[in-house]
Amino acid sequence: MRRPTRLLLLFVCFVPFSAYPVGMIISPVQLGLSGAPGSTASGVINVSSSQAQENTIRVSFADFIIDSAGRRTEVASSPRSCKSWLDVDQRQFVSPEEGRVPVVITAHIPPDASGSYWAQAFFESVPAPPALGAGPRRAPAVGVTITPRIGIPIIVTVSGSEKYDLKISGIEGEQSPLGIDATIRVENRGNAVAMVSGAVAVEKPSANLPEELASKDIDPVTSYPGVTRTIKVHVPPVAIAHDAKVHAYLRFGPRADQTMEASATLSRQANGQSVSN
Repeated sequence: MRRPTRLLLLFVCFVPFSAYPVGMIISPVQLGLSGAPGSTASGVINVSSSQAQENTIRVSFADFIIDSAGRRTEVASSPRSCKSWLDVDQRQFVSPEEGRVPVVITAHIPPDASGSYWAQAFFESVPAPPALGAGPRRAPAVGVTITPRIGIPIIVTVSGSEKYDLKISGIEGEQSPLGIDATIRVENRGNAVAMVSGAVAVEKPSANLPEELASKDIDPVTSYPGVTRTIKVHVPPVAIAHDAKVHAYLRFGPRADQTMEASATLSRQANGQSVSN
């Protein structure tokens, strides 16, 4: 009775076992749509293969919530969901070895909608099982296929109904031998998603205009209604005056009233503790 068990064990141990990566490239990483109440709005997401192989891609939609760091969590439903509004021109398609496939996503905006709504489109690769040997009688290989599932936020804004109300609710700056770390909290009290950009400067106060000692641009950040977004910026080391401040200059639109500023005195690290200058 032991020999068949040994043979089975040997067979299992020597069957080739490996991981088969399947990849795709998707752009843009976020799709914004805008349209009037009761209208439709469409946009294109381009999908291509990251390796020289065909991939079968399946598209689905899901709701999500977002935290202060910008991390998305899939949920069954959300208060400002547009999942039921969304449609796609192809639920499943083949991404070729070369080139890209344009996927059209359309939002059917209800007549009573206002502000911004969101959901995410998932692109999931459905690869064919790998095989061993050659010819029509190849045997399926035993292994693990690494299958990507990439979520792309879809943000639908009802044009003419946007109410933008953003403010900086807090700012801190800490100096260490590695540089200056600034933390800015932006609260979105409106009904529309906004893109926040700008810069953080380290400044020395003066009688007239402050003297800029260092600065760092902020990559655009998506601000969702009802969420206080935390933005972290690292400024490389620079000689700092004892009364230096960290100053945030932010913008969320083209108008003069769509700007925000806030500043705070830098703190510094001493023996692993933060102390004020």
